[in-house]
Amino acid sequence: MEPEEQPVSTRGRGLLLFLFGVVIGGPIIYGLQLYLERFEHGFGFLVFLGVVPVMVGLIGLFELVTGIPFNQMEERWDKLKVWQRGAVVILLVVVAIVVGTLFITAYF
Repeated sequence: MEPEEQPVSTRGRGLLLFLFGVVIGGPIIYGLQLYLERFEHGFGFLVFLGVVPVMVGLIGLFELVTGIPFNQMEERWDKLKVWQRGAVVILLVVVAIVVGTLFITAYF
């Protein structure tokens, strides 16, 4: 049996992953967007190259906030009752719609 990882080290790892996503992914997306706008290509699919570091950053944010390693998320999710899962999913959908709307209105 493996010893469980301490929340402090999980949160520290989460902080590092989050900073990696912000420091690496943000400039990639911003630089590609500037490049595409300069050559009048608009918003291109090249911008999605920056999505991978941003996703790593979001995994880090999850670990930073919860203190749970990302690889244990499935086990913890399965322990939730059905109504709790539904509430979390609805909350995430609402947050995604609000954040997406804010980004779209800021972009245009």
